[in-house]
Amino acid sequence: MKEYIWGDAKLNELVERFTTKSDVGIERGSDYHLLPYAIQFEKAYIEFIYRQGKLDKEEFIAVSKKLDEALDNADLSNYEDLHSYIEDVVKTSLGRSIYICRSRNDVITAIERLYLRDALKILVKELYNLSKSLLKALDRAGDIPAPAHTHYVLADVIPLKAYFLSYLEELYRIIGFIPNIHKIIYTSPIGSGAIGGCPLNIDFTWLNRYLEFEDRHVTSIDGVNSRKTHNLHILILYSQLTGLIARISRDMIRLSTQYKILELPKEYTTGSSQLIHKINPDILELMIGLHRHLVSTLAAAFQHYAEESGYQRFLQLDKYNVIKYTEDVIASVKILSGLIENVIIHETFKGIEELKLTWLAAEIAWRYDLDYRKIYKLMKDALSREEPIKSIIKRISRKYSINQEELKKLSKEILNRKYNNSIMKNPSTLIKKFEDLFKNLLD
Repeated sequence: MKEYIWGDAKLNELVERFTTKSDVGIERGSDYHLLPYAIQFEKAYIEFIYRQGKLDKEEFIAVSKKLDEALDNADLSNYEDLHSYIEDVVKTSLGRSIYICRSRNDVITAIERLYLRDALKILVKELYNLSKSLLKALDRAGDIPAPAHTHYVLADVIPLKAYFLSYLEELYRIIGFIPNIHKIIYTSPIGSGAIGGCPLNIDFTWLNRYLEFEDRHVTSIDGVNSRKTHNLHILILYSQLTGLIARISRDMIRLSTQYKILELPKEYTTGSSQLIHKINPDILELMIGLHRHLVSTLAAAFQHYAEESGYQRFLQLDKYNVIKYTEDVIASVKILSGLIENVIIHETFKGIEELKLTWLAAEIAWRYDLDYRKIYKLMKDALSREEPIKSIIKRISRKYSINQEELKKLSKEILNRKYNNSIMKNPSTLIKKFEDLFKNLLD
């Protein structure tokens, strides 16, 4: 239990970190996040140079040891970037520079791809957990009815589980985009140099294999340009994913506040400093805001993608954004997964008789070849005069010469229905597709 200005509470640890991050968090520069991958790349490069006969064994061992030490308590504040920091470590160890046929342009592209590989592995694992939470919610929802909105107003009644199934359908489409990113981040830019490639005929095959690249760019200019490509593709993925998270967040806010079908778990909500009776869905609001910010960042990435070929300094801003949003997206997926798994479900929505009349009107029109709109108008007008359903059925029976007992039986069946037929296909097919998709991605 912790004391907040709005009261004592035990917030979920991830929720607390996410909600306070933008207010009191102190973020380190993007190069601190990339440093482990820069060290990984540099150690591989040093071994490559050693295998080329440009270092003796003692030098190779010494500089490798220094690179291992360079990660501990690294302070980049006196350096331009991680490249200058690592170069200083190498030059101090060897007493000379050994860099040839490499540039910060192709090296940072390779380093970012090492980082994104690990990030995507973590994200896929969390998306798998989210899908499992949605499947559990699907089971818990049973046959509970829920409102469905169009134009932001109540339009129909559907089973609550249809919401969770719809999230799974969209999640499946979004995850299907990941293999495209996989192809990019496992393609090697090494040897592209600043943009024109290497003046020496050096074979980088060993280095590419060591770093687990599966392919390499055909041209050096594409090797450099493709940094814009992986930035754009990863931000597209994040924008789609946070868009779905924002949609789920909005739905959960409405279903928990307006209709009381859902009750958000206490460890995922906060309170008000003045209106102490209120429960605030802060974390859901923040995840909605995250999507808005990501979309504006994506617009800039599209503009950068369309710039002329080569490196431009503004790509450093994209580097920061990709890393920042990678952390935020992974955290959002983890939080949403936990929230959905712990949300409490209530059967509080019984539907509205007027909505059910649309179902009855459709059934009568279809069965007796009548005009649906005319049938519904007759029903609605009668209902507005507070006529009972029995009287409305009698009126339709007389007007269209339909057996009254048949209509009574039909109306009873329809009006007792909990929700509309919104699940149009057996969900088992979707669930099987999910299992196959994650099997491929997690292997």
